[in-house]
Amino acid sequence: MALVLAARCIARAGSSTVLAFPFENQSNDRTLDWIGEGSSELINERLQPEPGVYILSREERIAMYDKIDLK
Repeated sequence: MALVLAARCIARAGSSTVLAFPFENQSNDRTLDWIGEGSSELINERLQPEPGVYILSREERIAMYDKIDLK
């Protein structure tokens, strides 16, 4: 919840485009990988109704990674 609130404050401060990166799972438990991606999706969903803020989707983020050859 705190991350979403922080992201909303940033969006209101004048930023017009938001990209929420997924959190990296630094544990050895690969079954927890979904939490990082899920957190960024939740932030995107919460910011979506904000007027004047464009949210880059997961698909757009992945496309940009591919475009700049970032893996």
